[in-house]
Amino acid sequence: MSKSASSERSVATEHGRRRGRVLTERDLAIGEWIERVGGATIGDVQMRFGLRRTVAFRRIAALADFGVIHRHRMIIGMPALLSCRASMPRLDGYRHTVALAGLVATRELAGGEILTEAEVLRLRSSSDDLFEQLDDPALEVIRNCDRVPDAIERTGVGGLIAWEVELTSKGKSRRERILGRYAASRYEEIRWLVPDPKLAALIAAEIERMGLGEFMRVGADAGSLA
Repeated sequence: MSKSASSERSVATEHGRRRGRVLTERDLAIGEWIERVGGATIGDVQMRFGLRRTVAFRRIAALADFGVIHRHRMIIGMPALLSCRASMPRLDGYRHTVALAGLVATRELAGGEILTEAEVLRLRSSSDDLFEQLDDPALEVIRNCDRVPDAIERTGVGGLIAWEVELTSKGKSRRERILGRYAASRYEEIRWLVPDPKLAALIAAEIERMGLGEFMRVGADAGSLA
């Protein structure tokens, strides 16, 4: 952590103490979850932790007072993005971050064991055993694939499912490269969350054309792909 960031956190912590707030174990769990997914809305926090709206707002306010999270209002009419980073995130990443948080919350509530993109990047760049629940074959699948998924879910039999959140077209050539990298991988299944019907149909057609339909699926939401 930089000196400036540490100073900001100290000031925020003192501010929280002066206001008489305290952090609970659930508050810390909320902060850790937001850091894992890269950002979330108050609605995502409500869903993931089963909180009423007023309770969620109080806990987020406490975390903000202590400098654990920051609220970024980016788009008129859209909920603020809650992030552990003080700097304003990129506008084009807002919808993707929110969609990913919703995906992770939905799958974890359903009992899924999820690794977020940030955790996957840590795992790929470190020789440490960061995730004791993964055996060596699973680690090899993740580290040997040239594509880093938006999230990875572990199946009940130890296999891995790669999740991709696709909100905008990346262009045919780039999509084909991504599909090719997954085709060469040993993921058990690739699930594409694509809310836009036209883009979903386009990706589904490319999957079929490349003969990858047996282990790739496209859906508008996490529920339809479960």
